[in-house]
Amino acid sequence: MVLVPTPPGFWPLLLGVALAALAPLLGFLWGGALGPGQDEQALSPIYLGLFIGVLVGSLGVVLALWGGVKLYRHNRSVDPDTGRTD
Repeated sequence: MVLVPTPPGFWPLLLGVALAALAPLLGFLWGGALGPGQDEQALSPIYLGLFIGVLVGSLGVVLALWGGVKLYRHNRSVDPDTGRTD
């Protein structure tokens, strides 16, 4: 059995996609677990949790794009006949 290392950018792409998909859901869940909040609060904990989740999710999108660019550049630099980079 020959183990082949993963190309550069694979793990950031995978982590970024997972983070972008799960962060808003977990932020909304976290905000809902905090409860409805006080009447004098300007921002409800549900909305605050969702907002933080969307911010973290957008960082996941940036990470996925960065990993995708690295993966694309690596695959473009590999010689299809020999499998070696230049």
